[in-house]
Amino acid sequence: PLGAHLLFFDGHCGLCEKSVQFVLRHDKKKVFLFAPLQGRFATNFLAKHGKKASLLDTVYVVRDYGTQRQTIDTKSTAVFSMLDILGGVWRMFTVGRVLKKSWADAIYDALASSRHSFFGTWKHCKVVPKVLQERFISDDINVSL
Repeated sequence: PLGAHLLFFDGHCGLCEKSVQFVLRHDKKKVFLFAPLQGRFATNFLAKHGKKASLLDTVYVVRDYGTQRQTIDTKSTAVFSMLDILGGVWRMFTVGRVLKKSWADAIYDALASSRHSFFGTWKHCKVVPKVLQERFISDDINVSL
């Protein structure tokens, strides 16, 4: 079902933009919705769950969004969840879960801290094509894509 899971991302980050494009390309069942961390929706939703949208170096995956089974994964756990949900060949990359969470998160943090220098940033978000707008929750539909 459309929107069974929700991915919060940094709307100005080149790596995050590439990650969103990757998920859009491989999400054949269209189970992901997307929301930039810079929006009011992210701020309000995450605050209700004790999380901070202002932590732009953190990706959040909300599994079973809007249900009683809803869970929020962060950092490396969020990446592994995303790959698991995409399924197929991508599921094999979740083998990284064998690492201690602290080690996996340390690798995630190292990549996150250098993401802007390797992948760039945008001062303004790009416009989401009309055909994809239903997959984005945003106060301003001009989120990165």
